[in-house]
Amino acid sequence: MEESKHGSAPTLPKAALAYARRGVPVFPCEPGAKRPLTRNGHWDATTDPRVIERWWKRWPSANVGVPTGKKSGVVVLDVDVDDGGLESLAKLERAGAPAPKTARARTGGGGIHVFFRNPRGTQIRNSAGLLGPGLDVRGQGGYVVVPPSRTEDSYKWVDRSPLAEASWLIERLTEREEATLF
Repeated sequence: MEESKHGSAPTLPKAALAYARRGVPVFPCEPGAKRPLTRNGHWDATTDPRVIERWWKRWPSANVGVPTGKKSGVVVLDVDVDDGGLESLAKLERAGAPAPKTARARTGGGGIHVFFRNPRGTQIRNSAGLLGPGLDVRGQGGYVVVPPSRTEDSYKWVDRSPLAEASWLIERLTEREEATLF
């Protein structure tokens, strides 16, 4: 297979299979974009290597999507640098505790995905801007695109630390939700 403008075609199927071998369900997204290619989108995510091979044979340059929430056990803080996400994150950290050391990836648009382990028995929902401008949470019912996918630029791991428990994120969300009640 030849390399496309959206990334190395052989690398993406290998990455999808590698995630699945580690127990992380995946699904294909449009090459160079984030829109799911399967009928049910992130709900179709699987760790079945036969299904994954069939998808990436059909779409060899497809980006790799991962559902967030219960299905994957992952919750992601999406920091959009163009919308003030870095400033909002710094403000959150000054007001409470610094974010824990955990896996982080640079997104194709130059933002940051901060990965947390979704605690069993807890459902963290998607939210946009609740924690501050440029900070979105991808939880139950959401998904993210992961390295080595490519949109405007390549997604890359910048920290491969083990996933931190989402307690830091839950505390920040709880504080914000309580503040909006009064």
